[in-house]
Amino acid sequence: MNDTFARITAPEVQIPKLHIPKAPANWAYERIARQINDFEADLSEGEEIGLRLVATPDTSVMHIVDVGYWGPDMLIYYGENERGKPMQLLQHYTQMSILLTAVPKVEEKPRRIGFHLIEKIEPSEDD
Repeated sequence: MNDTFARITAPEVQIPKLHIPKAPANWAYERIARQINDFEADLSEGEEIGLRLVATPDTSVMHIVDVGYWGPDMLIYYGENERGKPMQLLQHYTQMSILLTAVPKVEEKPRRIGFHLIEKIEPSEDD
């Protein structure tokens, strides 16, 4: 019996990435992130982004801290009211009707979240 044998190796194969459709909340989140980023570009140094629900008679405004989603269908807005109390708006993506508005900044430096949201949706070089 021969102690040597030929090692057989498979040729390197490029496996294509699977295209997995995004959940509706994910798509809505991406569009919201881009809108927030664009909206913030026109704000003054004394303003930051706020959110108001359009379909309610309430006139309170949320200072937006972050936006997220809980797939496949829930959008989540994190923020605080005018008195600094935490707020979360949980909204089904089909019910989305919000008003982005400029509000007076709360701290010395105005909060900007658009760039952070865009970073979360832009593919990295590793993808």
